[in-house]
Amino acid sequence: MDSVEYLENQDSFIVGLRRNDTIDNIEVDRIIANVGYSPDNSLYSELQVHECYASRGPMKLSAALLGASSADCLDQSSMGANTLKNPEPNFYIIGNKSYGRNSTFLIRVGLSQIVEVFSLITGDENLNLYENILQERSV
Repeated sequence: MDSVEYLENQDSFIVGLRRNDTIDNIEVDRIIANVGYSPDNSLYSELQVHECYASRGPMKLSAALLGASSADCLDQSSMGANTLKNPEPNFYIIGNKSYGRNSTFLIRVGLSQIVEVFSLITGDENLNLYENILQERSV
């Protein structure tokens, strides 16, 4: 991108796109700047949640992810329910939001987090929330 000019009378923009030594001007209605992702913590902003200042995920999980040795994000597994604990009693951040700005989150990790947190809450280490679903699909 070489330049941006706002056309107030047309409520649009002229954007200059540079390719080699050529500039192509295009007219657009909107410019969307995807400059990064930051999770929305407004739901729990008044709770005692220990967030990592760099990733904005739960501190213990962020530290565990930082210490993970594998460079292959597909090789990862859940870090355990204890990494999801916060000073706020019985409050857990799970799923994509638990990874904060970290982009390596996998759905299978989120599903494991659900089972681990429910096991922690109920005290049943053998709890399997997906057992019935898996049995129904295999029949």
